[in-house]
Amino acid sequence: LYDAWIGAAQNRGLGVALDDGEVLLLDPLTSTTQLIDGVSKQPDGIRLSPLGRSAALLYERTATIEVLTDLGGTPKASIAVDLTDLSGELRQWAVTDDGKSLLLSSTEGDLSTLYHLREGGFLAPISTHQSVLDVRFLPTSLDALVADEAASEVLRISGLPSEPIVSVIAGQEQGITA
Repeated sequence: LYDAWIGAAQNRGLGVALDDGEVLLLDPLTSTTQLIDGVSKQPDGIRLSPLGRSAALLYERTATIEVLTDLGGTPKASIAVDLTDLSGELRQWAVTDDGKSLLLSSTEGDLSTLYHLREGGFLAPISTHQSVLDVRFLPTSLDALVADEAASEVLRISGLPSEPIVSVIAGQEQGITA
């Protein structure tokens, strides 16, 4: 392996094979690996869902994200998202446990814009922030947390997919500092 990502539950992960760039399912409990068929080789980054049931693989050279689902069973590629229309540089992304929803943070100049991938592959802008450090969905939920480093805030995104609501849940008053 030349790179690996382990889920927060630490019961599964994904790795990239050193010799050929194949994507492998990792089982840390049994120290075994399994080749995942039908997935593009050599991803530039991987994000696992909160419970490790799905994953989003970034391929910068083709400006796509491939979503894998059923990591606890028979992993399969479910959708490929074209990022060519995304303005700015993709810095952070997250996927839900069911693999049906993505949050993307793209940075252009001094601002980061959050996007939600809606049904049918439509990227809808949600909000703009100073500097998104990380985005994460909550387990089995469409709600997400966003860390804005420059604003020293942790935000909650709720109401997806139809009416996104962005609320500050912690800031400098609660001891959050950049």
